Amino acid sequence: MKRHLFYTFLWIFGITSLVTLLGVVGVIKIADGYLWALLSAFLVESAGAVVAIFKRADFLIDDAPRDEISSGIQKAQADEIAQLHKKNEELEAKYGKVLKRAAEFFDDIE
Repeated sequence: MKRHLFYTFLWIFGITSLVTLLGVVGVIKIADGYLWALLSAFLVESAGAVVAIFKRADFLIDDAPRDEISSGIQKAQADEIAQLHKKNEELEAKYGKVLKRAAEFFDDIE
């Protein structure tokens, strides 16, 4: 779908550019009102193309691989978080009394 959309806009831009430039040079006779409209459209399309390039729009990349990578990253993060929770529980079981005493000690100091 993105590929079709990309090529559709590319054709519209190409045709508008060609007709506009031929009209400006005088090869094609175009009324001044229409020529100004075509020239304005050409400039707006050019500015839009530059903005799209700088935003790094990925018109030709399918969403499926990106979704697979994203889900893989989320699964890895969830696994890592589960391991951290397990390690935290082990540390609390092993050092819980020491940490509680240390916290009470520092509370007494304040």
